[in-house]
Amino acid sequence: MRKIAATYIYPIVSPPIKYGIIYLDDNNTIVKIKDNGGEMIEEHGCEYYSGVIVPGFVNAHTHLELSHLKGFFKQGTGMRSFLQSMITRPKTGIAKIVEYAEQYDKLMYNQGIVAVGDISNTLDTLEIKASSKIYYHTFVELFGLVQQKSADIYNKGVSVCNAYKQRNLASTITPHASYSLSKSLLRKIYTTENNQLLSIHILENSIEQEKLNDSQQSLKSLYNSLGIIDIANNTKHPFQLMLQDINNSQLLSVHNTHATANDWDLALNTAHENNISLFAVTCPRSNMFINSLLPDYSQWSDKVPICIGTDSLASNTDLSIFNEILFLLEKTNFSFDELLKWGTINGAKALNVDKKFGSFEIEKTPGVNLITQFDYEKMKPTDNATICRIV
Repeated sequence: MRKIAATYIYPIVSPPIKYGIIYLDDNNTIVKIKDNGGEMIEEHGCEYYSGVIVPGFVNAHTHLELSHLKGFFKQGTGMRSFLQSMITRPKTGIAKIVEYAEQYDKLMYNQGIVAVGDISNTLDTLEIKASSKIYYHTFVELFGLVQQKSADIYNKGVSVCNAYKQRNLASTITPHASYSLSKSLLRKIYTTENNQLLSIHILENSIEQEKLNDSQQSLKSLYNSLGIIDIANNTKHPFQLMLQDINNSQLLSVHNTHATANDWDLALNTAHENNISLFAVTCPRSNMFINSLLPDYSQWSDKVPICIGTDSLASNTDLSIFNEILFLLEKTNFSFDELLKWGTINGAKALNVDKKFGSFEIEKTPGVNLITQFDYEKMKPTDNATICRIV
């Protein structure tokens, strides 16, 4: 039996407990949570910490296999330039890809992350995930604009997805974005992948909403420069295009940087019609890195739970959810309590692992993190706050 106490404990599903105690069995499963009524009461064998204790974090969106690209791209160049650099970047050897992915898997664990929604296009991170202390749901992401290649792209995706499943790793096939798939590939995915967990980039950039045109900044211009002739010139709204043909699924809508209240109304209506559970994933530091702006969260619907992701190291400096929370505390008016829900229980629900992670509750194994340098008057971390994994 392990007993852990702190100045405050944040169960997430209930208000913070001053001088509370968490009891864990030998498997780190919570067996009891004690509220001492705000009084510090000594108990034999109890570990006392100065700071606040929170559950393990959930990184709802990243690309572990791109960890070797840290520092490779310039900031603030915009989505078109970023996409072009991603597509035309030099190939990297598998040894380097694995080395950096393994390093950042361990760093995420040390930074208090217990579960990750990871985008993968390859099997490069399979062995890392198989031996990791972190729970991974791998989204095998498909994209391709040439109609004739749709079957081949899909079949390769199925092969990758099955390889993860054969190692008892959660994995589903998902489309990348409305602007990066041919109609035939999207149709192929949606006719075979219903009742699934999906993660799709939606409204990450303003050009996604524009009809493909001949301007130098349009996606059509990018496709032509890359020699792609057969493009998916679909004028439907991205939410409508990506949600209308799936049923009975759970969807993580990632980025939503340019989403308005009307966009969310359309998303919710379409989701309701098709029995889709909708979650919004925000990656604030990545949005700032690429487009130099944050979403207008005042436009977001309170009917859609928000989760936090880091995106990849191609557009971020680390994969820390705690650092995302600190960034949002600096840039927005959200309370620490609210952001903590985004980074824990909401992410756990989005990945369907909330019975194990996301909050301090009996029979859960959510991990335990200690935050030091905490402002108890404002009930939020200071600018110099640090995170330390205890369990």
